[in-house]
Amino acid sequence: MQKTLSNVKSLFISKHFQQLVEARDRADDVYTSNMTLGEGLRAKMLAATGATSIEEVISSAVVVKRLKRAALIQIHNLLFYANQWGVMMCTVPAKYPIGHFNMVEGPSLTSTDSSKILRNLGVIHSETRLIEGWPEALHDYSKCEESPVDWLN
Repeated sequence: MQKTLSNVKSLFISKHFQQLVEARDRADDVYTSNMTLGEGLRAKMLAATGATSIEEVISSAVVVKRLKRAALIQIHNLLFYANQWGVMMCTVPAKYPIGHFNMVEGPSLTSTDSSKILRNLGVIHSETRLIEGWPEALHDYSKCEESPVDWLN
């Protein structure tokens, strides 16, 4: 992760530590054994954010900080790092921190939901050809509009 985005992410975690712990616990408490993988991911996301629907989650996404090949996207009380391949990852405090392992991956989105979020935010998706003809999807975040957030000041 680029240093600029890493500093903003660290600031977010330090200012919202308790909220992230509570979001992690709500997501972990969701019983998903009778759900499909997609249903379970959505149920955990709704529990963590407190949103009433996935459409609300998608519409509440804002870009906090962007570079050409990466961005930080805030969805309710969670901060997601979106990389050049369009993968969105959330980090929350670990339940049992051990040294450098004090953070874990938080609730995640299905690929369909994350694609809708990126499209709504204005991310440019382009495919390039790799060796042997396999396509690689790259995402350009430079045209996204950054939204001012109060915790960044």
